[in-house]
Amino acid sequence: MLVSKAWLILWTTLLFAVVYLLDRWLLGVFVLFPDASLIHLPSGVKLVLVLLMDWIGAVAIFNVSLLASLYFHEEDKLLFPLCVAAVKASTPWLTRRIFLENRQLLDDLSDISRSTLLRISLVFALLNSVISQLIWQIRTDMPQLLDAILVSFIGDLTGIWLVLFLLRLLARYFLPTAPPD
Repeated sequence: MLVSKAWLILWTTLLFAVVYLLDRWLLGVFVLFPDASLIHLPSGVKLVLVLLMDWIGAVAIFNVSLLASLYFHEEDKLLFPLCVAAVKASTPWLTRRIFLENRQLLDDLSDISRSTLLRISLVFALLNSVISQLIWQIRTDMPQLLDAILVSFIGDLTGIWLVLFLLRLLARYFLPTAPPD
């Protein structure tokens, strides 16, 4: 059981790393502030991973975020990359926990509706953008903190909704549907 979870974490980490790198390569032009982009596909993937895989998705996000932060932002220091990775992994997990604890979501997601998914998206985007930008504010003392939070919030929502739209399209074409009654 432990070995299978380790493999699941590894494959999930690799999947998220590919998405993260593709996003940097294809959509890097939309980055307006440190860690704030108008279109941020990894936010959508983070939310889906944690909704579907709970802590395993959060561990994968932490792994990729730590490596990316060490490589792209702060190669010679460890505290800031650890903070960034912890925020990136904890905000989708915390969002999931909030909805589970308030009984607005079942653990197996069998009761998820479009309105619940919309609320989850909004809560996650708000938590992620505010906490992430506050971390960057401490690090860089940006004078445009509110602008960065707004850009990050818009990018998180755009990324979430694009990923959900793509998943819906994939499901429509690749998952069998029940025959009409």
